[in-house]
Amino acid sequence: LEHLVYLDLCDNKLTHLDNFHFETLQELHLSNNKIKMIGKNCILPKLSVLEINNNFLTSIDYNFCKNFKNYSKISLNAINSLTCRRLLRQTCTF
Repeated sequence: LEHLVYLDLCDNKLTHLDNFHFETLQELHLSNNKIKMIGKNCILPKLSVLEINNNFLTSIDYNFCKNFKNYSKISLNAINSLTCRRLLRQTCTF
């Protein structure tokens, strides 16, 4: 898995994302799960595409999303705190 660049974990009933470390991952798809939180121990330095629609997220930490370059889809969540909002304003679909 040391060269993994694309990962699709959609529709798996995941509840959280923590201790998730992939140095090369660029695209992550997590839609249609039950994710409530993304832990601070998620290390994805090359992540530029995130799709996490239809989950139970209430916040996304800046350190998790600071490298997003292409697009992020986070609609159908319960977001009330998005510390990276300025970075995502033009690239994020709420």
